[in-house]
Amino acid sequence: MWDSALYLPTKWSSTLVSDGLGGFYAVGIQNYPGKVIIYQVDRRGNILLDNWNYEDETTGIEPESHRFSVYPDGYNGLLLTCINYNDIIHLLRIDPSGNILWENHGADIVIPGIVDEFGNWFDLYAKDDSTYKVYIRKYDVNGNSLWNGKLVKIRTEDWGWLSPWSHVLDQNGGLIMLWSETRHLTQYWDIMGQQVNSDGQLGIVLNSIKSTEMYLPQKLNIIKCYPNPFNISTTIAYSVVNAGTINISIFDINGKMVYRKILAQNQPGEYYYSWNGQNTNSNILSSGIYFIRVSDDNNSCIVKTVLLK
Repeated sequence: MWDSALYLPTKWSSTLVSDGLGGFYAVGIQNYPGKVIIYQVDRRGNILLDNWNYEDETTGIEPESHRFSVYPDGYNGLLLTCINYNDIIHLLRIDPSGNILWENHGADIVIPGIVDEFGNWFDLYAKDDSTYKVYIRKYDVNGNSLWNGKLVKIRTEDWGWLSPWSHVLDQNGGLIMLWSETRHLTQYWDIMGQQVNSDGQLGIVLNSIKSTEMYLPQKLNIIKCYPNPFNISTTIAYSVVNAGTINISIFDINGKMVYRKILAQNQPGEYYYSWNGQNTNSNILSSGIYFIRVSDDNNSCIVKTVLLK
């Protein structure tokens, strides 16, 4: 789409993150005087945000990569975390124009560990005692606590060494965490898994499939929307557990319904529906963020998509 080279002097700890519209943010830290530098480049190579700066005038920002993180906020902006030389944490949300929507400062600020497509973010932490309890916290895009201190696991007396955990989003408002432990008696490693849903309730992560019935959907669920972002059309893949009527509703960023389709599904299983970026009156919609809601009589689920023209 463009082949000219761009020089973006972001210095230390440079990283690229998506802007949600086919472009990216280039973010880094200038070693001296220790400040964050951000550029935004659209999908055609145009620089939209040029040399945006943020600094701590007291001590400056540390340039080490492990003391610095940046995530898309789900609304074309960024969630930024950086730390000064006095171990004061700065947590900011920045919009595409470079405006700081909110910021928190302190030595005990919670740092996002993983962020979903709506800007909600999670933090996992442990209490290192004889039971080694692991907890999880969830916050919305504005930094408000959605649920705090949900207990994920407890280490039993029989367990020995515990590995660091990994965690991934479950694409439905929650996450799945994985870790491994050894037993004192056998010294074998066991891989452990736990899902936490969008409400902070513990679910089950399957580690084996014993029959084909396990593949049947347990509830209405959007599997994915692809391509995303899209230009001409996108395919909505979803699953249903009971035969009946399915409503597909599409809303713009302001919450206004722009499109609706009612479908009859005769059997449980996976289904696909193609949307061509038009409203109910067959008019082509403008570029932007849209939310697709698939619902039946009892459940609904939402996925975000981006229309690019």
